[in-house]
Order: sequence, then C-alpha cells, then structure tokens
Amino acid sequence: MSVEDKARQVHAELERHPGTEQLRQEIKTVLVRPEHATTLKGRLQEFAVEHPKLAGLLQGLIDELNAAGI
Repeated sequence: MSVEDKARQVHAELERHPGTEQLRQEIKTVLVRPEHATTLKGRLQEFAVEHPKLAGLLQGLIDELNAAGI
C-alpha cells in the first residue's frame, strides 16, 4: 500500500469520528506538501494516545511515511 493509499484510508476512517477535522486537513496537506510530514507524524502520535482504538491505523500511516522517507 502506498503512502497516499494509507493516508486516504486513515482519512476515511477519521471521517467517522467527531473532532478530527483538523487532523484530516493535516493529512490532506501532507499529500500535497510532504515537507509537513514531521508535524503530521507528531499529531498522529498524540491523537493515537488520546484515541487508542485508532492507534494501530494511525501507526500504520506513520510507518508508511517513515518508509517513504517523508
């Protein structure tokens, strides 16, 4: 699965959870401007702590970003 595919998957899952608008926007931003990935990775980690049921999905995106060198 590509970084873009994983980001879209996470974005779609987050749409089902209230209060995720900011995080979803950050995901969209990174797809267009990968230089923002460092900030996004930090936000994903914070969000995963706050929402443990989504932690595995969010960690998957972090891993894809790291593997892609982003």
